[in-house]
Amino acid sequence: MSVPKTLPFGGALKAVQQIEHAARERDQARQAANTELASAQEAAEKLLADAREAARRLDQQRRDNLLAQAEEDARTIRTNAATMAATIREQTTAALPLLLDQLMALLLPDERR
Repeated sequence: MSVPKTLPFGGALKAVQQIEHAARERDQARQAANTELASAQEAAEKLLADAREAARRLDQQRRDNLLAQAEEDARTIRTNAATMAATIREQTTAALPLLLDQLMALLLPDERR
């Protein structure tokens, strides 16, 4: 009998090599995907942190605006109250002589004639 010049399982060796190559490519693709996923998750976390900071600043700005408006409203109320108090003082001061005359007329009706 003669010995064949090629191994009977030569095709099997080639198939194993192809499987190993495919497994390496799969592992490399998985590693690349994991790297991309980690990078995307990091970017998402940064965006979320930035959004939270922007919301915090906006909330602070709104609070500052509300406080400024409240202070302005308080100044307006105090000014209006002071104006009203001055008007009432003027009116009562102006009415005082008339009230005193009326009181005197009630208390001393005979002496006023």
